[in-house]
Amino acid sequence: MNYFCLLLTLFFSIGMLTSCSTTKVEQKPLPSLSEKELSLLKLMGGKVISNEKISIGKVIVDRRSKEILFPATVSLTEGAIEVLISTPRGRAYESLLVADINPYNLQLAMHLSGADNGGRFNWDSSKDKKAIAQGDLFKIFVNTKDGKKLPVTDWLKISGVPKNFDSNVWVFVGSSFNSRKECMAAKDGNIVTTWSFGNTILDNPNPTGNTDDCFNVIKDNVPKSKTPVTVILKKVVKINK
Repeated sequence: MNYFCLLLTLFFSIGMLTSCSTTKVEQKPLPSLSEKELSLLKLMGGKVISNEKISIGKVIVDRRSKEILFPATVSLTEGAIEVLISTPRGRAYESLLVADINPYNLQLAMHLSGADNGGRFNWDSSKDKKAIAQGDLFKIFVNTKDGKKLPVTDWLKISGVPKNFDSNVWVFVGSSFNSRKECMAAKDGNIVTTWSFGNTILDNPNPTGNTDDCFNVIKDNVPKSKTPVTVILKKVVKINK
């Protein structure tokens, strides 16, 4: 894992994913990747799709928007869920979406987009409530074949959420690794969980994440089972007040 951390440090130090300032009127070209950046990307199993997009497996990083995209299909169309997105080897029988991707590739892509993983909350679970670094927060959207981009929570009925509370916020906790350096989220098949259990890449930082009975699929909103969608992760920009 130390080698992996060194790779990430080098990526950030040479500004691989630093975009130029842009406006809606004019989009300035992004700088091309250097030979060293391309070599490191290859070592991580990635490749260049275009000057603005790179991929690691089936996961795509948009260098300009910093969005992360990957394919998925609808799994459950009604009833309760405990996992928002699983892999086929995970708990697909109680997941809203199933994505045939490697969760480790998603974790790499999120780091390359400039995101940091951390705790589910900004404090630990001990009695002292010691402050720790919370993982970066993301919103999750789904793109259907008709081009509609919707918050994933439009397909869910969520109980126990206070009024005006944004439930479409997910925290980048990142997976742990076993002694053989295997990604445990990949072994468990979790990508995004609705309540906090086991290893996952993204978790629920809201109070609803403390129980397994808050999320239900809205049958009239969700497309039929096996419908292909594109999942889009967008980092939440924090505003310092």
